[in-house]
Parts: sequence; C-alpha cells; structure tokens
Amino acid sequence: MLAVCLALTEATLGGLYRRQEYTEERRQNMPKMFPMLSLLRNWPTDSTTVPASGVYDSLEHLDYQNTTDLARAMALRKLEIPFIVHNIPNINGVVGKWKADEYLINGLGGASK
Repeated sequence: MLAVCLALTEATLGGLYRRQEYTEERRQNMPKMFPMLSLLRNWPTDSTTVPASGVYDSLEHLDYQNTTDLARAMALRKLEIPFIVHNIPNINGVVGKWKADEYLINGLGGASK
C-alpha cells in the first residue's frame, strides 16, 4: 500500500518527489522526540491550558531579523528539519490587525444578525 501511495504521489507531483537522504548532519539537527504517553500526561487532551513547562519544546526558535538565526533557518530548511521563526515584520503586522475583534468581524463579512 505504501509503495502505491509513493508511486501516486510521485506521478501527481510530476516526478518532483524525492526522498530526503538521512545524513549525519540531518540526524544531528533533528528535534528531540518524546513518547506520546509522556506528552499526554504533561498536557491532557481535555485541557486547553498550555502547560508552563517547556520540556517538550524541542524545535529551534529563530529570530528572522537576526542574520545568524536567519542563516540557521535557511540551513534547516534545506535539510527539511522543522523550526519556528518569529519576529517577521510582515507577519507581525497581520497578527496585529487580525487579533482585534472589530477587524476580524469586518474581515469575515460583518456581524451576524
């Protein structure tokens, strides 16, 4: 079944699908993984409160406006390793607008009656 899915994906993408080589550099930069039960004990599924502990946050947090962090982000992107980027001016402006209730209501077509 997996082989069929890969073949379909490859055909759908016009041959653009490629497997990422698992190099030593990629292995060393991968985020730490945790057992699912450990995650669920720390943050129960019925709780909407984000736990204070950052124990399970293993993704790198990078500042877009810091040239060293931006270069690191580009390197991680090339290795196809997940990361979090913050402090992006264009995104910050959008967040500022959409977090205001009035802007959100107007953006979605006005208040319902």
